[in-house]
Amino acid sequence: MPADGNKKIFPWLSRIDFKYRYFKNSNTNSKAKVQNFTQINKDSLMVFVFNHLIKKSEPLNPNPIIILLRSFGFTKAIAKTLFLLFFLLFCSKRQSDIIIAGSTSVEPFIEKLAEDYMAKNPKIKINVQGGGSTAGIQAVFNKTCAIGTSSRNLHPEEQKLFSFTMAIDGIAVVVHPTNPVSNLTHDELRDIFAGRITNWKEVGGLDKRIFAVTREEGSGTRGAFEELIMHETAISDVCLVQDSNGAIREIVANTPQAIGYISAGLVDKRVKALSIDGIAPILENYKNGSYKFLRPFLLLTLEEPKGPIKSFIDFVLSEEAQQFLKNEGLIPVSLLNK
Repeated sequence: MPADGNKKIFPWLSRIDFKYRYFKNSNTNSKAKVQNFTQINKDSLMVFVFNHLIKKSEPLNPNPIIILLRSFGFTKAIAKTLFLLFFLLFCSKRQSDIIIAGSTSVEPFIEKLAEDYMAKNPKIKINVQGGGSTAGIQAVFNKTCAIGTSSRNLHPEEQKLFSFTMAIDGIAVVVHPTNPVSNLTHDELRDIFAGRITNWKEVGGLDKRIFAVTREEGSGTRGAFEELIMHETAISDVCLVQDSNGAIREIVANTPQAIGYISAGLVDKRVKALSIDGIAPILENYKNGSYKFLRPFLLLTLEEPKGPIKSFIDFVLSEEAQQFLKNEGLIPVSLLNK
């Protein structure tokens, strides 16, 4: 089969080749620039493939390694966990001082804080990866990362870990900015993701089909959404499944009929956050308790932190870092104690 044929089967291969050519031809040493560039490339690819699958409502997973694992009968959640563990084992051989893995909701915030920390402590190297809350928690238990991140509360069997709340986040339900709907009731929102409401006209919008986008099993954001919004109602298999907040945001930003849920701290001008029961997902409503759909951002360790790990966690809880998180739309820990 020709090379172009392979790229059609595995779009991720095209991204690898594109990323390689970017590294090869770039003179920049900016880690942040490279990460932002490749993330934009990934999210744009998600939108392109989504536009081809939207009528089929099929889940998307462009990682060929995960596809290979699934061909052996593993579920998507198990395949993603295995992929993250293999990756972390590889990274550990590269002697990164601190490996952090877990929630994709926490990832962009902890990545920025890690860059600031490394700038102040150039001898310490921090490697930040996503993978989902459940995968990050498992990586801590398996000792393949030093710090796990979670955007959901810990299950009883996970509570033996040392847990540090870095902030509280709201779950924001987002639509395209041109969508005339600006508010949904709790029941309407649940029925949309359960597949009971399928047209925007049923909730005061245009006579257009609703394309609901959800997170994958094992995601902390999905776990919190199921707990806070869905309760005992299952999310419909018709919903398109995506593996990051960024991918959902990009699809909603480019699809007028779409609806999804992401970390409120990641809402920007490309999407519109809906009010739920007339309450908007904003910091003031988090603080006064009127917005109920909140979840913790946790840092997790297997043992009591010490050395560089303790130093980094202390930095995340410092006034400087907490102010950054507040500016990004999260509730800092300092406000929780007032």
